[in-house]
Amino acid sequence: MLSFLIIGQLVSGQRYGVRLTGGSGGIGRLEVRPADPNWNAFLPVCDEDWSRGPTGIEQVMCQLLGYRYGRQYYSNELNYRTGDASLTGPLVALECSPWGSDHIRLVGGGQDLSRLEPNLCNPARASCFKGRVEVAVPAPGGGNGTVWAPLCAPAPGAVNEEDLADMLCRQGPFPSFVPTHFGRPAGPVTKAGNFNPAKYAAWATVTGGSPRSAGAVQDLKMQVAGMFAMTCMVLVR
Repeated sequence: MLSFLIIGQLVSGQRYGVRLTGGSGGIGRLEVRPADPNWNAFLPVCDEDWSRGPTGIEQVMCQLLGYRYGRQYYSNELNYRTGDASLTGPLVALECSPWGSDHIRLVGGGQDLSRLEPNLCNPARASCFKGRVEVAVPAPGGGNGTVWAPLCAPAPGAVNEEDLADMLCRQGPFPSFVPTHFGRPAGPVTKAGNFNPAKYAAWATVTGGSPRSAGAVQDLKMQVAGMFAMTCMVLVR
């Protein structure tokens, strides 16, 4: 049944045959309407083959909805539908956004245990295995394209930092998180391998929005404007 629903929709190519419900923005439970005219209802998609990892279908479904990027989303509220004993779950939920994993990167804190630049964190400290975040933002001054900008610590009270780190790790994608702050170095940087603020044309800080309902950091309220760091750990099922 799952294959019939998805293939039927792809053949029809009609955007109104795919929808997200139960969430907000680009996040929600995936429902499709079969191309067969005898089926006049949207149906949720069971999380069977999908649970084995990314299949590429999540990307296609989000593109049918007008987004560029898509990935699976996990929450009890969306993955399980209460009140319907015939179809309780797990069900497929998606997180769609015009921004994807190629618009965010970690410097340090990788699976290879790479460290932050030594002028940001004493190499003897365990916390130096955390990575600082850089995000793609529109080029300043009305220029074309995007540039990489360090992501600063969010403004006080702007967002929940753990929710923000969780969303950044999903965008990465890395499911786990530990938010941390590091200060921006003062003065000129001349030593190779050190963090040099002067090489960046833009800085970004989150000023508002809801990380729980956003598909990417670029979907939040941001201003180009110290620094946000975190640890991402891949969960093994």
